[in-house]
Amino acid sequence: MRITHNILNQTALDGMQANIRRMAEIQKQAVTTKRITRPEDDPFATEQSLGFRTRLQTGEAILQNIGMSSDWLYATDTVLSDMNSLLIRSQELALRGANEVLGSDERKALATEVVRL
Repeated sequence: MRITHNILNQTALDGMQANIRRMAEIQKQAVTTKRITRPEDDPFATEQSLGFRTRLQTGEAILQNIGMSSDWLYATDTVLSDMNSLLIRSQELALRGANEVLGSDERKALATEVVRL
């Protein structure tokens, strides 16, 4: 096969155009700071990035659930602690009221305090 000047020129032009396209793509990546702008750019990397996003969203949802659960547990602990204090005080008042030495006025005072609890 005979190689002519036209074939050499066309080959050189094709190579330069390919280099220009590649350089434009690299510049676009540098400006946008994204390696993939369309799924066709790299299907495998696109699939991986979608998987990473899904795992990140799952992790964020888990962290949010942990935060809500922690708040709920703290509120429950506070209420139970308050209930425990009330029960202890009620027990003290009941034991004091069971004492036979107390008069009716003192027992009424204890009953009033129990009602306020």
